[in-house]
Amino acid sequence: MRFGIARLVLGSSDFAEISEEDYARYCKAKLGVIAVLQIEEKMDIVLKNHMELEESLLEIALKDTMFGAFNWHRGREQVQEINRRVINLLSSVRLYRDQVCHDLSQIYGKDSPERDSFVRLTNDAYDSVLGYRAIEALRNYVQHRGLPIDTYNPITHRQENSEGLRIARRSIAPKLDFDELSKHKFKKSVLQELKSAKNDDLKTLLRSYIDALGSIHIGLRKIVAEDVGQWETALEEVPTRFLDVTEANATIGLAVVKADDKRLIYHDSEQIFGSMAERLRWLERKNAFYVSLESTFVTGEPTVSVRNAG
Repeated sequence: MRFGIARLVLGSSDFAEISEEDYARYCKAKLGVIAVLQIEEKMDIVLKNHMELEESLLEIALKDTMFGAFNWHRGREQVQEINRRVINLLSSVRLYRDQVCHDLSQIYGKDSPERDSFVRLTNDAYDSVLGYRAIEALRNYVQHRGLPIDTYNPITHRQENSEGLRIARRSIAPKLDFDELSKHKFKKSVLQELKSAKNDDLKTLLRSYIDALGSIHIGLRKIVAEDVGQWETALEEVPTRFLDVTEANATIGLAVVKADDKRLIYHDSEQIFGSMAERLRWLERKNAFYVSLESTFVTGEPTVSVRNAG
């Protein structure tokens, strides 16, 4: 059996011989980068679901402001819109947490330090952040008992701006119903904490939860950073080695292969291309968690007041 780098395209016979050890190293590097890329994509799904929830809350507040005439039917539609967005978010977070544990087990082993470190990150977040405990309890409640909310409160804050003009800030606040939660199997200790803190604001709790998840994810990136760097370096070697040894002038369809000793019949192959590592780095930059969602707000408030001419 021979091992090498080849192009899996019609008419190409270029073949750069490599050792069995290098073949195994390149295959492992590809699988490692793919696994970490998929973890990043799962977090991207979580963040997009949270963004869509926030967009829905802003849209509902805007519709209530512009069209008024609130009625029960439209209100129920909007409550269900919020419930749908919250459920999507909670489901994607559960997917992220469960599958990251599985992914780390696949890469490093079930009892690996890397997997244990990730579990510790989630445990530390649970112990230290009320929003994290509350939303974990809510996810369990939603899975087994009921929907997240049954109503929301429209809120108007009236105040004077720096020019002395009275303005009104409109928003909506989905609230947890403590009485309803207490009738079912919502975690009692967490419910008592929420009551003591007088915090039934689902929007605030979710933002705190996503902030905590961001800290967990940044910690996970640090756990795998050294290995990811080595895997990316290994994958970058492949096209360079191929071009140095062969007379080829292209790397389209490049793969590491197991070949027959006498004829170039490939028994196994792993395609190698740089787009995986590029997307991984792009997602890391895109989802950098550089602001706190709990203390940063998006608003349509004007920066300049315009008075009617007299």
